[in-house]
Amino acid sequence: KRYIRTTGASIKRRGTHDLMNCIRTDLQKNPEGTLYAYKFDIRRFYDNARQDFVMWCFRRVFKDKRLLVLLERFVKLLPEGISFGLRSSQGAGNLLLSVFL
Repeated sequence: KRYIRTTGASIKRRGTHDLMNCIRTDLQKNPEGTLYAYKFDIRRFYDNARQDFVMWCFRRVFKDKRLLVLLERFVKLLPEGISFGLRSSQGAGNLLLSVFL
């Protein structure tokens, strides 16, 4: 498996409702043991993502050199961080978080 189960953005049949169902299921399984639920957002995530780490994650998954060259072009569109608007950035962000969380 490439992503942690609770990764939802840009993945078919996952998203807000699926993640909400995961949380509900976990809370129902162990209501006494559940003390806290925490919702968070990583502030300026795309602006602060290190391009070298993103490429390191891509290289762990993909071995095709032509694909890696293409992905690196997307990653390095900006001097720092990764582009917020590209569809590939959502996948890159999911992959980055899955590796480091």
